[in-house]
Amino acid sequence: MVLASSSSCIPPSQFSENLTHRAQVLVAHPVNPPYFVPLVELVPAPWTLPHITDKARAYQTKIGQSAVTLRREIPGFALNRIQYAILNECWRLVADKVLSPEDVDTVMKDGLGPRYAFMGPFETIHLNAEGVTSYCDRYADTIYRVSETFGPTPTMTPGGDVCNEIEKEIVKTIPIAELAARRQWRDDRLAELSKLKRNVNHFSH
Repeated sequence: MVLASSSSCIPPSQFSENLTHRAQVLVAHPVNPPYFVPLVELVPAPWTLPHITDKARAYQTKIGQSAVTLRREIPGFALNRIQYAILNECWRLVADKVLSPEDVDTVMKDGLGPRYAFMGPFETIHLNAEGVTSYCDRYADTIYRVSETFGPTPTMTPGGDVCNEIEKEIVKTIPIAELAARRQWRDDRLAELSKLKRNVNHFSH
């Protein structure tokens, strides 16, 4: 039997060490909203039996989810680490007066978002050059130089200047009282995207 927690950040070793059946415990972290976003992160503890992880992955695949398996525990798992890296830079761009909050959202929804809806970053760079090695040959130095200019990790203080600026701008179009309606709008769009991906995700050579 698989014993799974849906924790988004708590590593399984933190809560399973003293359990009788700790070898059967792992994290199966879904993405919100899970009924339209199929990813599930599987995170075994150091003592989780390999066949338990394999069984959990097979089950997730059987019910139509898209499972990934972390080879070891790491804070935030995979999705949140990537998400936080993006959010940190978006926060810095507002804090440094480079972009407005509205323009940051536009960069994502009309730039990176459509591109990443159907492929990940590694397939993207593979297609943007003549393979990954070609991409690194062309762009690695530039990426490194730009990355060296990234600032410190923002604290995202509630009620701080940047937090207030972002909230003040976004509530102009999405007031707090209308969050439920906007979430439904989001879910409807995600449902349509899910249908589209099911129809077009089969690449034929």
